[in-house]
Amino acid sequence: MKKLLSVFLCMVAVFSCSAAFAEPAEPFDYTGAWSLITADVDGRSLSGVEAGIPDWTATLEPDGTARIRSVMKNMDETAAWQAVEGGVSIGDTVYALNASGALVSQENEGKRVTLARHSTLCGTWSLAFAKQGDQTMPLSALKQDMTIVLREGGSAVVRVFGQTLSATWSGDEGSCTIDADGKPIAFTFADGLLFAEDRGAALYFRRTPDVQANVPADAFTGRWDLIDAYDLDTPYTEEALKEALTFVLDASGEVSRKSNSEKGYAANRLTWSIQEVEGLGTVCTIREHYGDSGQYDDYEVYLLENGLLKLWNKEARYQLYKKVSE
Repeated sequence: MKKLLSVFLCMVAVFSCSAAFAEPAEPFDYTGAWSLITADVDGRSLSGVEAGIPDWTATLEPDGTARIRSVMKNMDETAAWQAVEGGVSIGDTVYALNASGALVSQENEGKRVTLARHSTLCGTWSLAFAKQGDQTMPLSALKQDMTIVLREGGSAVVRVFGQTLSATWSGDEGSCTIDADGKPIAFTFADGLLFAEDRGAALYFRRTPDVQANVPADAFTGRWDLIDAYDLDTPYTEEALKEALTFVLDASGEVSRKSNSEKGYAANRLTWSIQEVEGLGTVCTIREHYGDSGQYDDYEVYLLENGLLKLWNKEARYQLYKKVSE
């Protein structure tokens, strides 16, 4: 584990699916690994991370067997699957194939999930958890955020601890090698996860929405309310969310913060700024200043494709914010 983390640290030191269903014109091949992309619960669209099942995957085998796995939840089950009119059934659940090639389950008690099958490793991958032998370590134990962006043509970006390293990558649908400054690391893609392992330790990454690029500053200004917060395997409870945070970013670069929590927050000054990180997108940094000591903490904020702000805080939890006013 330490070796894998140190490799990335050395690198740094060196420098939404359509809902319209469509009948396939020709027989559709459903075999392969399908990953959970969204879970719609009572009108709210949640990612697999937010729903507490960050790496749920159903692999449909040619013999009619479906292997349903989640490394994070220690799940490894089998079920029968078969093609049906307009889609596929997996166990007792029927999924319809929509126009964008995703599988959408029938609504059941206000819940519906969407599965997608990726034919390429290109995209954004965020650290989900690590494993050391039989022990699983969530983000709160790792105390770090890490993002890998794989682009068409073989370019790549690794972002960790606020530092960015340009890299190259090569590979196919089952594996790839990411090379930064002559330090290649081999990754395997299986069950919807991209992971690197060494001597019984492994880092696991999952797909996340791409970060928007070339975002103007006024897209960040306004009031943002906390709607979800989670360590990738542990969503916040409804009671915890009652302590909802609100950030207001004004055009002068100042930030105000409020909380419903009785304990409140220290009255430290907050400022914000944005920068364009090549290969990643627009990064907004909220800086918390501790009096006149000159000490501060930085919080990286990304505006995702779905219009939400993702913030990584010092308690090693992701937070998602929704803009409620300009």
